[in-house]
Amino acid sequence: MQTYQQIGGFMRTYQQIEAEFVQYEAEVAALKQRMAALKERRKDMRREACNRALPEIVERMTAAGITLEQVRIALAAAKPAVPVVDKYRNPETGDTHSGRGHCPGWLTKETKKDPRYWNPEWVAKDAAKKAAKEAAKEAAKEAAMRNKTNSSGASVADEAQASNNAAQTPSGEVQASNDAPHHSTVNALNPLSQSSAVGAA
Repeated sequence: MQTYQQIGGFMRTYQQIEAEFVQYEAEVAALKQRMAALKERRKDMRREACNRALPEIVERMTAAGITLEQVRIALAAAKPAVPVVDKYRNPETGDTHSGRGHCPGWLTKETKKDPRYWNPEWVAKDAAKKAAKEAAKEAAKEAAMRNKTNSSGASVADEAQASNNAAQTPSGEVQASNDAPHHSTVNALNPLSQSSAVGAA
């Protein structure tokens, strides 16, 4: 059975850990705030450096007769080439091959089907490519569903507005239009009304 001293020591240790935890949380929050400020400052300084260098670059391009098309070609050529990962790998020697063209002796129809001869780097790259493709497909499907939901919601709103407008139409106008032919027919069949009309003429 624990004594009061043991319980008291445990509580003191717990309180110390809790105090350190609170202190570290405050330090982490301060560091995050500082990092956010530094990111904004770095973005501003980079923008300012570009604005300062741009006039000089334009002046030199104009003096040398360099066109924007030439700059685009040079930038495209300066892009690093995407490394090609071979699909197959010899597990004994470590040699790799794409599987196209003339294949070495260790790469046969049987070894191409053997997972041991598949290059792990190519397998990982292929899996990431398939995952990205599936994610894009799911995102497109969700966007289509959202658009469909929004359009159906707009249709329901339009129908509700039309019903509301019909309900707000004055009933007297409808009644008057319905009663007009009835009154004219009665007057036409009533000889007293006809005689009074003739006398008035």
